[in-house]
Amino acid sequence: MKPLLHASAIVLISFLSHQAAAAVFFAAHQDDVTLFMGQNAYRDIRGGHATVIVIVSAGDAGNAELPNARGITGNFDHNQQGKPYYRVRHDAHNAALGYWVSAWAPPPPLKTAERFSAEIPAVEKVLIGNVTVYNLNLADGKLSQFLPGGPYSSFQDITGRNTYTAASLKETLRQIITRNNAGRKTVLVNLPEHDPGFSEMGYNEQLMPDENGNLLKRARMDLVHTDHPDHTAVGKFVIAAINEQPATRCVYRAVYMGYAIQNLPQVMTPFEKYNQEIAVFHRMNGVLIHQGNVIRQYASSWPLAGNDDGFHRSFLGKQKWRDGGGGGTCAF
Repeated sequence: MKPLLHASAIVLISFLSHQAAAAVFFAAHQDDVTLFMGQNAYRDIRGGHATVIVIVSAGDAGNAELPNARGITGNFDHNQQGKPYYRVRHDAHNAALGYWVSAWAPPPPLKTAERFSAEIPAVEKVLIGNVTVYNLNLADGKLSQFLPGGPYSSFQDITGRNTYTAASLKETLRQIITRNNAGRKTVLVNLPEHDPGFSEMGYNEQLMPDENGNLLKRARMDLVHTDHPDHTAVGKFVIAAINEQPATRCVYRAVYMGYAIQNLPQVMTPFEKYNQEIAVFHRMNGVLIHQGNVIRQYASSWPLAGNDDGFHRSFLGKQKWRDGGGGGTCAF
């Protein structure tokens, strides 16, 4: 078994190092792919490969009841122009991806919708060059409540257009994989860490000095900075969707660390880091500013646009993934 797993890891490392011919990235929020999966996503997109990105939550930050600066109650997150915050974040994400497609001539996003079933008739779909984006628009901050054992058995997206159960959500995720990769034999699925209990030296464990500063002890970096529950929930839904049906078990799985990467050294080349910074902190925040999403820093009179802060910048240039298993010849 160990030689087989070793061979699988070698194939996956080679697959990621030379860009994927076909890759699907699953994430909870609009900036998760660019921040946590940025090196591999950038290489796939800028390399011209067919790349699918699925954003499961609306990214509305659970702020549906907060009044904005204009005193309008609603899902605005202090937007100065009264626009829904999640719509501004989608536009910002599109701008970042367009820059990765082409730094000099970003293609305009072509917005459409796709039907998956009677209950899920209108999933938002955006085409940006070689990138296809699906926005499922489920409530931000609540995805874990729809996992097995959670309080909800069905849920609408925040637009009211699509009604999901856990089963239909997983089926939608499977259909996104299969519809966009028909005829391709090798497919890589990228997902957030789905197993908070997973522990492996060199992935989320490292040797740290003990309390006396001399002997080394094993430490879990991901327990120092625990991940967002939406990240974990998306990972759980994706891995369950893949494993439930034989047809999708053929995909390779790359599982990505979330918030804990702020503890890690940078792995991107200077050119890759530059293009990540431009996409996330120039293109994304440029749209947020232009569309009115400017807030104030705590205890400061200086404006802060979107996520241009120390916490989000701590992820710049970093990425950490592990081989999540799977791998074979697909026949979609």
